[in-house]
Amino acid sequence: MFKIKWDEKINGILLTDKTNDEVINPPRPVFYEELDLLGFNKYMEYPKVRSPLLWANWQKVFL
Repeated sequence: MFKIKWDEKINGILLTDKTNDEVINPPRPVFYEELDLLGFNKYMEYPKVRSPLLWANWQKVFL
């Protein structure tokens, strides 16, 4: 299984089979139903389509 690594040179992602600290979690699709569930439809307008509206990637945050 490949991992995803951010490459600053091309400003995009690369697939890699190596494991190290630079590997990020793969992005996941976000559909309009999820945005509606979270209440975004009260503040924003977006199309009600079957395809993903955006992609989310959870990064670790240290405070």
